[in-house]
Amino acid sequence: MATPLRRSARARPQSTQKTSRQPTPDSDESEIRVPDDSDSEDEYVDDGAEAEVEEDEGMEVDEPEPEPESEDDEEEEDWADEEKPKRGKGSNVTPRTPKTPKTQRTPRGVRRANLTPRTDAGRRSTATALSNSTLNAYPPAYRDLLLQSANSLTRKDGGERPPPPTLKAPIFPLGVVTPFSTHLASMPRREQVATFKITPDDSPHKESRRDRMREKAKRVAVIPPWQAWEGEGWWPEMCAGEAGEGKGKGKASSVAGPVEGWQWRSDVRLGLDGVGRDAAKNVIPASEGRKYVPSAGPVHLNIASLKSEKTVELKQFDTTPIDAFISTGFIVAAGAPVWGLDWCPYPDRLAIEHGGEQYVALSTIPEDIQPAIGARCSPDAPGSIQIWSVLGPEAGASSRPEGNTACEIVLCLSGGPALDIRWMPLGAWDEIGGDGVPKIGILAAVQLDGSLAFYAVPHPRVLRDKVTEPGPTYLRAEPLLKLSIADAACTCIQWLSGHRIVTGLANGHIVVWDIVDALISPPSEPPLPSIYATVALSAIRSLSTGRCPPTDADGDLDYSGEALYVAFGAMDGTTGVLDMRDPSNVVELNRSRLPCMATAWSHHVGVPLYADVDYMVIMAQTRANLGPATYYLTPHRGPVWEISTSDYHTMVASAASDGSVLVSNCGTGFYRRKQGGMLFQRLYELDYDEHTHQYRMTDNYRAEASGLEEATSKATHKNSRTKGNRAEAMAPTTGDAAVVKSGAWSKRVAAHRVAWQSGAGMARAGWIASGGWSGIVRVEQLVGKWLPQPK
Repeated sequence: MATPLRRSARARPQSTQKTSRQPTPDSDESEIRVPDDSDSEDEYVDDGAEAEVEEDEGMEVDEPEPEPESEDDEEEEDWADEEKPKRGKGSNVTPRTPKTPKTQRTPRGVRRANLTPRTDAGRRSTATALSNSTLNAYPPAYRDLLLQSANSLTRKDGGERPPPPTLKAPIFPLGVVTPFSTHLASMPRREQVATFKITPDDSPHKESRRDRMREKAKRVAVIPPWQAWEGEGWWPEMCAGEAGEGKGKGKASSVAGPVEGWQWRSDVRLGLDGVGRDAAKNVIPASEGRKYVPSAGPVHLNIASLKSEKTVELKQFDTTPIDAFISTGFIVAAGAPVWGLDWCPYPDRLAIEHGGEQYVALSTIPEDIQPAIGARCSPDAPGSIQIWSVLGPEAGASSRPEGNTACEIVLCLSGGPALDIRWMPLGAWDEIGGDGVPKIGILAAVQLDGSLAFYAVPHPRVLRDKVTEPGPTYLRAEPLLKLSIADAACTCIQWLSGHRIVTGLANGHIVVWDIVDALISPPSEPPLPSIYATVALSAIRSLSTGRCPPTDADGDLDYSGEALYVAFGAMDGTTGVLDMRDPSNVVELNRSRLPCMATAWSHHVGVPLYADVDYMVIMAQTRANLGPATYYLTPHRGPVWEISTSDYHTMVASAASDGSVLVSNCGTGFYRRKQGGMLFQRLYELDYDEHTHQYRMTDNYRAEASGLEEATSKATHKNSRTKGNRAEAMAPTTGDAAVVKSGAWSKRVAAHRVAWQSGAGMARAGWIASGGWSGIVRVEQLVGKWLPQPK
């Protein structure tokens, strides 16, 4: 142990020189001044030696440090405790004044330095680490260089302070992800190929166009008009490397892309042209095909216009237009509860050859089947998927006997009904011609036997020429590829890119497969997953992909890279985001006591969306910003089943168990005025009469506004309309019945699915389809109007 430095009793006269210098006008006040050897005559010695300081006549001499005291000596030091003044009556003891504590000395052998307090001016001034005395020690040639380097470390160029960050997010916080943007040059028509205006990133008119779009956005209530739509959505296969060349194993495109090095989404080829063209040999009679299709009998629906009401009886595969009643669109009867719904991404230029038809896939589950989470049915259990064709309302009276909307094909499956279906997003269609029947796409389906199967869907018009029976064509579909996990059933799916698909499992895991090579050349054994990660403690209920391109080492966007982010909702109430580069690290967005049934991703804003415990659709902040972390979009009165976004506009649609389908706009980003409410549009609402067993569809709602407290059911007696307790304040008899929330809605009115048409180009971006337990599917086109110019 090192011996401490001690002071001997011998002392010599103390020097009259001060131990510290006062700051001069040229010196820096914030600089620490330490006296040098001339300021003090104290001598420093090594450990174990003695530092002797002589004493003047009037100088106090410190005694040597005493040895450690024993426990007996501690009692003598507690004189203050033993001689405390007595309190109470008759006490005449004079209290003893305690000794004044001595000033704490500096450890021996260490000199004390005077610290001049720093001022605010010193903090805001240029770096003062180099004082004038220090600079004088350097040659004159280096003095200016040292001062300039100190200034560059503390101040920006020009000596200006950085501007404070704004708290307002722009109207389009992210916009389109691609290095170019497109918008329609004219109003879209059903029998015309849409014309576009392309604006590259390096265009001198980009900023002016963006400013005009921002001004126009102020004139949009909820549903933007076609002039405000813009695209394209980003997919890694669109980045071709060289103009006019396809990506992957496909063949080169003959259509010029939007800009050099890019292709249109409809021109991407993945080498799947010869896959699944033998559908004609799998056609079966209608009598045999009906065994695969569940039917719950006819549905009686009351449709009302502004002045009259009409009751329509809808049998399975029946349709009725609603443009003469309440909206522009159609209603179709699937015949059973709808659990899967998705639009086919068929190119617009090919659809024009057949009158501009679009296709919607529906999957149904019989009413008497209530599948449990993780349960598997028999591999031989029957199931079906319906393929419907839709013509635009501007077609007028169609020349087809089945009308503007019809069920074209019924895929008869083995492995049980499909719980979730998703079309392959791009590159899976065939050109018309060649051997066999060309396909319109490849459909991925999660079946109740716990597997994920991929089916080729033939072109309905070409297949119709080979079939003579009226009505839908029944086709025994053989899967191109079937994937499964031994210890868990598949529950939901979503596409990461044109060749990678992510799947949610019943054990809380997600799995990613690369399936293009297996579709082209089916292997003897199913392909192994590329990612298998744990993200939750229970079954995964919903998946959505954030298609934002990754960045390289220089911070530039890598448009040919894979999508990285996946948002998920689980049955344990967990909502999170997963980065595919680090699947073991899950970023939790929300945790609630109710399952998260729906998630989505807004590609224009670049953020995930989910439904919370208050049945609200919430947009979550994922980028560093001083704005709010979440943003409320639409309020529902029951659990939310589905959230849908588009690649071409900022509208968000949601379907819930209260029978409503709501549309909101996320174009304002995360900015809302203080105490401002939510603005949304109710497309329709479905009711059911338990006595007459009839449905009623109400429509023609005005845009609605709702306060945050009422929408989240968090109003109290201080701010509610009543002075009672919270239960009375939110009761239907005293509060607003339109905002009363409940989880006990009848299953017959629930809306399970809603989807925007995002795969047939910007001209078809306004189409939306929704359906639920009743088997009633509504297909319509939404095109907004400008608000009047403010005066």
